[in-house]
Amino acid sequence: MLIVLILILAIFASDTVVLFFSKLRGSSAEINSITKISDLQVEKKFDRYIGISAGVYSQYPFNDRNFIFLNRGLEDGVVLNSPVFGSEGELVGGVSNVDRTRSQVETFWSSTWKTAVYVGEKKSKAVLKGGESPILEFLPKNSGVKVGDVVYNASPEFPLYAPIGKVFKILNDDQNPWFGAEVEPLTDLSSLREVWVFKNFP
Repeated sequence: MLIVLILILAIFASDTVVLFFSKLRGSSAEINSITKISDLQVEKKFDRYIGISAGVYSQYPFNDRNFIFLNRGLEDGVVLNSPVFGSEGELVGGVSNVDRTRSQVETFWSSTWKTAVYVGEKKSKAVLKGGESPILEFLPKNSGVKVGDVVYNASPEFPLYAPIGKVFKILNDDQNPWFGAEVEPLTDLSSLREVWVFKNFP
């Protein structure tokens, strides 16, 4: 009787172990599948530069637009100051911090952002100052800049003439030899899910 009981327990135990490892193998396969999806690396050529696709981490429900975080890092070829572009080829910002598998991007909404830009067809010089509402500063009054003019990068930190946004509102001050303008960036951060990081710039 004792021998029969031992045999039954042995058979039951072996089935349980087989079932356990079977489930474990299934979970492992699912995990590996997820890992492979996250490791997909898509590259695309933009003129002289190579862009690598990067996913944007969600910070919902928080609304900090100063920085966005990407799922690409040093092991993917991302380096400090790498330019970051949206899906339509618009400049979004630059990598301000980078780890092995993740990077942080400073955007035009950052209060510390300040770069040289060109505005409109005449490529009038100005300074783009970041913030909740990015603005142009030091525009010459005879520049002829108007609402709807495109703002392009003029800083050597990023590719020349990369589009940034459009003039949204003119800010005129009769007492100032310069005038300013509000800028509407071409990127809508609320709908941004993927970006391109230039990994071979400059």
